[in-house]
Order: sequence, then structure tokens, then C-alpha cells
Amino acid sequence: MQPADDDGFGAHWWLLGDDLRTFYASGYVGQRIYLVPPLDLIVVRNGKTPVDRAPHIAAMAREIIDCFRNA
Repeated sequence: MQPADDDGFGAHWWLLGDDLRTFYASGYVGQRIYLVPPLDLIVVRNGKTPVDRAPHIAAMAREIIDCFRNA
């Protein structure tokens, strides 16, 4: 299923569409793996979220990634 917040797709990975070239794998009911190459960061979300709340997952990931920008 294509995530509602998609900005691009290729080889089973999605682009988050941020300035850090973040990409992620999208799994069942909101599970995600985010990779942020410039920050050498991996964020894993192993939660269960109803489909109508899916946009909140990307927002949460962006907030977490922003915490590491100046670390």
C-alpha cells in the first residue's frame, strides 16, 4: 500500500521529501524504518497505527530527525 505522505518510491523505499534525503521502508500498520544519511541516523518505528492516522507517523519522524540536526 502506498503511504499517504509519499514523495517518491523506488526499490521498496520511499522518499520523505526533506532536505536531508531521508528515505524509509513502510511496513504493516505503520511500522517504518527511516534512514538519514547525512546524520548517520536510523529511526525505527515498530508501532500499530490506524490508516487514517498515517500522516502523523511522518510528522513524528520529522520531529525526531530534527532533534538530531544539531547534535
